[in-house]
Amino acid sequence: MKRFILLCTILFSSLFSSVCPPGFAEVLLDQKIKVSEVQIFSTESSPQVLLSFAPGNLHFLDGVDLIVDKEKRVVGVNLYYRLGDGFLRSAFIPGFKGWMIKYPKDGAFYKEIRLRVITLDELFRF
Repeated sequence: MKRFILLCTILFSSLFSSVCPPGFAEVLLDQKIKVSEVQIFSTESSPQVLLSFAPGNLHFLDGVDLIVDKEKRVVGVNLYYRLGDGFLRSAFIPGFKGWMIKYPKDGAFYKEIRLRVITLDELFRF
């Protein structure tokens, strides 16, 4: 029985890998920055997603991913944040128009967040 399960697993994995080619994603930039305010500007409005992280709610934000295409144009933004329950959430915001990052001055409240620039050229291509 164990051999049968192993054989089925090997056949299924080889079939799945031939039907769905591996995706390609590359991290162009990965760094931690200190910010005191972050605002994301988008053409699409989504009332469920918080796009403005001022000093009052900056502690919710964990990281920002800028998603770029193969011509290095920004396609969207992926936000990572935690609300009061402590669960990590991520939200993709398409229609990126711009952003504003305010760096802290001496003695001002700040938080260190992770900023990444990622390419996703062939991740969803089958």
